[in-house]
Amino acid sequence: MTQADPPSRRGPVPSGSPAGHLLVDGDQLGRTIARLAHEIVERHAEPSGLALVGVHTRGVPLARRLATLINQFSGESPDLGSVDIALYRDDLG
Repeated sequence: MTQADPPSRRGPVPSGSPAGHLLVDGDQLGRTIARLAHEIVERHAEPSGLALVGVHTRGVPLARRLATLINQFSGESPDLGSVDIALYRDDLG
């Protein structure tokens, strides 16, 4: 396989990967996030009454992406916030 092949056709991720193989590719992740946004819209009649809170650092872009999709699907935007838990972690030295 070549570098031009899409990730889903490349096979295993290089050995430096924690799991040793690709669990989902970009397209699958996009579909999963879109489905999650649809579920939120289906279960909440008024998405404007919702609040999405992302945990720094990776949760913030996910919350933004979900808020954007919810707005596209329903026409209403949920409130958006973020939390930095760095000071509360007990696994840092």
